[in-house]
Amino acid sequence: MNILPGDSKAKFTSQNGEVIQARPTQAAAAFDDDRFVSGVVVLPPLSKKPTENTSVCTQVFVVQKAQEKSVCVTVSDRNFTLSEGDHFWVPVNTYYSMQNFSEEIEARLAFVLIKSPDSN
Repeated sequence: MNILPGDSKAKFTSQNGEVIQARPTQAAAAFDDDRFVSGVVVLPPLSKKPTENTSVCTQVFVVQKAQEKSVCVTVSDRNFTLSEGDHFWVPVNTYYSMQNFSEEIEARLAFVLIKSPDSN
């Protein structure tokens, strides 16, 4: 699994008031085909995946594991608070980021990245 740096600007404040730097996230691709890529993203407690652009791909995510209402996703300028079992998608050429606000439970999201026919 690839370790991705946490967002260097992201900081969390714990319940006891301690300011914590965002932790690194992890991502791994299970399948990489001409048409799609599938895999998982793991967000440790108090972590933020840096903002990324989907470029010529559409991405679909499913929250497989998370504390209730602890995953915050920003797609363009819209924020969503998600729990285990929730789904979301990110259209072509759109910026998105995700955070895990849980102090104790990692969040695990499965994804499918659908490649544009023009990108092959």
